Amino acid sequence: MLADYRNFAHGRHNWIHKRGEQTVVIAFLTPESEPLARRTLALLPASVRVLRLTTQSEGAAGTLELLLQVFRVTEAIGKKVGIDPGRPGVPGYGRRIYHLGPVVLPSQHADTAIEASVARKLAARNSSIRSEDRESVMAARANYVTALRQQRFGAFVADFDGTVVHPGASSTTKLLPTVAALLEKLLRARIPVYFATGRGNSIHGVLTGTLGKKYHPLVFVSYYNGSVTLPLTETPPSDTGGPHHEVFEALLRELKSDPVFARRVHPVNKSYQLTLKIKDQADFPLAAARIRETVLASFAEQLRVVESSHSLDVISRATSKLECVRLAQSQLVDAVPFTIGDRGALLGNDYDLLTHPYSLSVDAVSASLTSCWNLLPPGVRNVAGLVHVGKSLVVRRGYFTMKAP
Repeated sequence: MLADYRNFAHGRHNWIHKRGEQTVVIAFLTPESEPLARRTLALLPASVRVLRLTTQSEGAAGTLELLLQVFRVTEAIGKKVGIDPGRPGVPGYGRRIYHLGPVVLPSQHADTAIEASVARKLAARNSSIRSEDRESVMAARANYVTALRQQRFGAFVADFDGTVVHPGASSTTKLLPTVAALLEKLLRARIPVYFATGRGNSIHGVLTGTLGKKYHPLVFVSYYNGSVTLPLTETPPSDTGGPHHEVFEALLRELKSDPVFARRVHPVNKSYQLTLKIKDQADFPLAAARIRETVLASFAEQLRVVESSHSLDVISRATSKLECVRLAQSQLVDAVPFTIGDRGALLGNDYDLLTHPYSLSVDAVSASLTSCWNLLPPGVRNVAGLVHVGKSLVVRRGYFTMKAP
């Protein structure tokens, strides 16, 4: 039986009263729970056997320490009774149960890509239980898929972190072979590839270190959430050369007066954008709320906040990843750009990018029925989602079309 200390107070102690002689209480004590734990254990009958597992570490570190202690206790008990906990012996029916494999659920449980994509849109619209909106979303999805199949695309515009690479990948990261193969397939067909990213020069090393040099003239990077777009053949913009350094410094001065911000956030003024990394993801909601409130209260006419997969970015109100899309479109005649990203919800840094009428998300979606659809099967997301979408592309010389996603 497993219970926290207050849940234990709601009748769980009855087990000890009825079966005390056959029971051992294993108590976990952390700095947060120790006062209540000691008061609770002190009230147990003296005859009850109690094993205390303690840690002086807080949070996740304490959890890991206690987990290691559980392993040691399990090992000791196993030796005592002559059973290896890692190889306890599995009966034939147990093996058959193990190898049953996944169960295909009815379609109403969103087991198909169609149902999953509809469920995501309904959730984004906060209308999952309204049958009339479900019918509208189903119809909108069908229309959207038809539009994708009928369109000719002349440029591929992608977010980077959370879409092309895993969130927070370092500048020495190589693109996954499947991702590199997809991009080079497009580039071989003379289809330009644009990256609309919140990064600065760290993306440059990843791309030049993976994509063949002969393709670099067809690759463009829209740095700092659309602030500056340059071909991969050119040097990335300097972190100190942007136009917004002073206003970001003014914002930082105001934020640093708040002890919540000072303890929880690591800011980097890149002059094109202010990147704010929250040290502990558990503090993200509090820190993000404080940052957004400050921007809205004192800098609303100049700045806005967007959320990436690993940080908050403060950017100029005039900055948008759609600038990258507009540049791509300006180079096309009989085709349009295709856009893909992962943070398509309202506050996400791909929201603008995925308002484009031919856009797919590999994770979060907006409430719009005319853009930002996630058509992936359940359980497929981020980089795996990009690869999945890539399999639906029919690449021709200078353009590509889409089969059924």
